[in-house]
Amino acid sequence: MHHTSYSCPFEFLLPDFLPPSLASTSPKGPYVKYYVRLVLDKPWPMPDAVPIYPLTICPRVNLLQIGNIQEPRIVARHNRKKVQLQVCLSRNGILPGQYISIGVDLNNPKQSLIKRIEATFVQHRQIANIHDHQIIFRNDLPGIVDRREPSLQQNVDLKVPSMYLAPTYTFIPSNDGTTLSVIVHYELLLTVKTNGIFTDFEVSLPIAIGTDSALVEQYQPSLSNQFVQPVAGVSALNDIDALPSYTMAIMNKN
Repeated sequence: MHHTSYSCPFEFLLPDFLPPSLASTSPKGPYVKYYVRLVLDKPWPMPDAVPIYPLTICPRVNLLQIGNIQEPRIVARHNRKKVQLQVCLSRNGILPGQYISIGVDLNNPKQSLIKRIEATFVQHRQIANIHDHQIIFRNDLPGIVDRREPSLQQNVDLKVPSMYLAPTYTFIPSNDGTTLSVIVHYELLLTVKTNGIFTDFEVSLPIAIGTDSALVEQYQPSLSNQFVQPVAGVSALNDIDALPSYTMAIMNKN
């Protein structure tokens, strides 16, 4: 039997403002996935399964379009033992693979025992009325273990993994109600673990993840105390049918 093969290249235009692909964080967790299905219209039955191809949608988010993205942000919190943590964030917008640069100023006038300071980078997502989150990395800051000094200053670089991360994004559907709202945002949590009951406290810093940073100089860590954070707890992010690397994901973003 003679078989004839045909090649017919085609392309199609994606709608504007599609929400980014999001992996589920649990077997029942919410997610956003995209697929292309090819159906061949022919007069005889098609015994084979219809081919389906996964797509990763990564909207373009330029950090320059986010206000005050390069301005330092300072946040301070304290507990009932007057232990105070002040954190200075050099800039609150980065790309995957870059560093979150922070200055830590710990004030401990009563010289309470500071067990450690835990840094956690979290992705929050809301799909319709369902809230969920994914821990991108978590680890202790270096050099702050069982300390009692009245004051401590330290500069730290936290590396965000060079993997696909959905950018900070808000998708609000039209009024017809056929689609669901999707909101993605990130935060860096610094949790101070101290000796005592109900004395732990945390500082929260919003971080924007983008896909472009035109005119924003590529940041390379130059602080004397560099802390490159190994990635932990990101297995759920690989659930989107072999997601590409960050570089590959943004090559064909909508």
